[in-house]
Amino acid sequence: MSRSWFFLLMLLIAPGPGSSLLAQSTGIPLLSNGNSELALSVQAGVANLMVNDDRHRVFTAVARPAFAVASWIDVYAYLGLVRQNVEFGDPLRADFKGNASVLYGAGVTLQLPWRGPGRSRIYAGTQMAFFAPGGTSYENLNAQNDGLRRIRNTTYEWRQFQSSLFLAYPLNKVEFFMGLELILRNIRTVTTVQLQQEQSVVPVNRTALPYLEQTLVAPSMGFNVRLPHRHQLGVQLRGLGSGDYGLFIGLSQTGTLD
Repeated sequence: MSRSWFFLLMLLIAPGPGSSLLAQSTGIPLLSNGNSELALSVQAGVANLMVNDDRHRVFTAVARPAFAVASWIDVYAYLGLVRQNVEFGDPLRADFKGNASVLYGAGVTLQLPWRGPGRSRIYAGTQMAFFAPGGTSYENLNAQNDGLRRIRNTTYEWRQFQSSLFLAYPLNKVEFFMGLELILRNIRTVTTVQLQQEQSVVPVNRTALPYLEQTLVAPSMGFNVRLPHRHQLGVQLRGLGSGDYGLFIGLSQTGTLD
C-alpha cells in the first residue's frame, strides 16, 4: 500500500465522537505540477456551518485524482465519504447523527500567466460537489416526557459550488497562498416523520423542502510543502468566523522531480 492510500485510510477511520471533519479544499494542492500526468491527493477537514440556531458539522474524507493537461492546468474528480451531524438550537430536539454517504464532484485549477515579486503567482479554481448524508433525530413533544416523541429521518441533499482566486508566494520548499473563495450552497431536506409512544410507531408525512440557499465570499489562506518522493503536504484555512469556517489538510502526489 502506498503512503497516499495509507494516509487516506487513516483519514477515514480517525474521526471520533468529538471531532468534526465541509466539502473540500480548493488549495490543496494549488497544482499537481505535472504535464500529461495523473496525480492523486487525499484530503480531510474540519468545518462548521450555522443555519439559524442549528450548528452543522460535516465530516469528509476524499480522494482527488487529477490529470495535468499541461503544467499550468489540472482537471480533477472527487470521490469519498461524508457524514453530517447537527446540534439543534431547540432544546427539545436531540442531536442529528448522520450516517456515512458518498461524496462526489469535479473541478479545474489553473495558474494564470502572471509573475510578481519574488516569483509570486496567481492561481484560480472552480469545483462542484454533491453529497446527501442522512440520519435520524428525535423530538420530545411535551415537557412531561411521557414517552411521546417525533422521529425525523432526514436526508440533507447538498450542492456546493466553490470558486477561488489565490496569490501564492514560494519560499524554499513551501508555497504560501492567500485569497478569496466564492461559495454557493444549495441544501434541500427530504424528511419522513413518525410519532412514537412506547412501542407504537405511526407514520405521519414525508416532505421535500428547500433548506438553505447561500452565497458568500470568504477569505482563505494556507500553504503547501514539498516532501520527498514527489509529495506535497497542504493545509488550508477558510472562513468568516465561528459560524462558518473550514480547516483542511491533504497529502498530494506531484509531477515535480526531487
